[in-house]
Amino acid sequence: MLKLDWTLLAAGTVFLVTLWALNVLLFRPLWRVLDERRARSEDTRADAAGKLDYERALSEECEARLKGEKQKGYQLSEAVRREAVEARQVRLAQAREHAEARLTEAREKVRLEVESARVELKRSAEEMARVIADRILERA
Repeated sequence: MLKLDWTLLAAGTVFLVTLWALNVLLFRPLWRVLDERRARSEDTRADAAGKLDYERALSEECEARLKGEKQKGYQLSEAVRREAVEARQVRLAQAREHAEARLTEAREKVRLEVESARVELKRSAEEMARVIADRILERA
């Protein structure tokens, strides 16, 4: 069995003194360093989370602005395309009018040339008819 004597008291005292010395010299400073490290880590995490939220908000704002600018670009592009189509239609109408005017001129010119050719053919036919008639009459 276990005897209770002065060695047990001495061992208990050594244990308590060692525990107190370890607590004062090792455990308290270690817990303090760990607590400081944990506090810094939490502060760093909170700061990082705040910066991440700020960056997300900034990114969303940039995306929204980019989307708006793209929309403006599409609208501007559509307006320019519409203007180009309208200008093309005007040029086509002008070209048609010009072509029709030239066609009318050409038709009038051809009509005049045909009329002139008819007159010339008629005069030529009458001349030939006289010549033929004169030759026929000379032989007769």
